[in-house]
Amino acid sequence: MGKVLDAATGKGVNLATITNLKNRDMTRTNKEGVFFLDASVGDSIEIASLTHERGAFRWNGNAEEIVFRLKKLDKAIELPEVRVATKREQQLEKEIKQVLAEPEAKKNLSFGEAVSMAQSPITLLYELFSKSAKEDRKVAMLMQEKRRRDLANYRFGMIAGQATDL
Repeated sequence: MGKVLDAATGKGVNLATITNLKNRDMTRTNKEGVFFLDASVGDSIEIASLTHERGAFRWNGNAEEIVFRLKKLDKAIELPEVRVATKREQQLEKEIKQVLAEPEAKKNLSFGEAVSMAQSPITLLYELFSKSAKEDRKVAMLMQEKRRRDLANYRFGMIAGQATDL
């Protein structure tokens, strides 16, 4: 058991990687800088961190707990949390919100729906009797069905991916 601390502040170094170079065992520190790693006398232990300098020592078996102080790198920047997402994932999330927000597309309109859509008598006649308007509604309906199917497949993939990662 040991502790990795910042040399300047004395606070624990979070997520530093501790490696036993002899048997390649690895562990990470918690927020307080505490770690646990099995080591035999004479094993070389390496400490690496993204925010601090590297360190290494040879375990002599004398101390119960080793406290290691690392100097912070000048170029290190700590962010509270970063979420990395692909453009595809962002685009899918945007499409999901659009699909859920849009009204349901219908192939055939009732007279009341056509009247509410119509801004003039000519538009009303066009919406009710035009072959082009009917085709446009059918295309909109098919596209909406495809988006909903894609959404269902995406959600299934996410759930299946989480289940198989466990």
